[in-house]
Amino acid sequence: MTAPGDHAMSPVTGDERPASLTARSEDQDWPVEATRTIVRAVDTVRDKTSGPAITAVAGLVYGIVAITALTVLTIVLTAATIRGLELLLWRKVWLAYLVLSVLLFVGGLVCWSRRATVPD
Repeated sequence: MTAPGDHAMSPVTGDERPASLTARSEDQDWPVEATRTIVRAVDTVRDKTSGPAITAVAGLVYGIVAITALTVLTIVLTAATIRGLELLLWRKVWLAYLVLSVLLFVGGLVCWSRRATVPD
């Protein structure tokens, strides 16, 4: 403990100043340290909670966009295939549908024959 008349040298200027002022400047660092500790704790909690949530939501959004784009692409390609077959088959729409149906049916049969069977 310092007495009221004690003096200490200032580390910055080299001037003498009362020891009570030196002690106060050291005591004033605790609010800064407390603030840093609180900010570190809040950042840690946010990184552990919000980080995975943001990643999951981003994956969900990208998945929805991909599914929507694939659905639109499938519809457009199906319509284009039918239109192309119609033009190739003397403008007979029923024949275009028949050819496309047979192709899809044969493709389904091939996939069905290659399926993996589960033993009982």
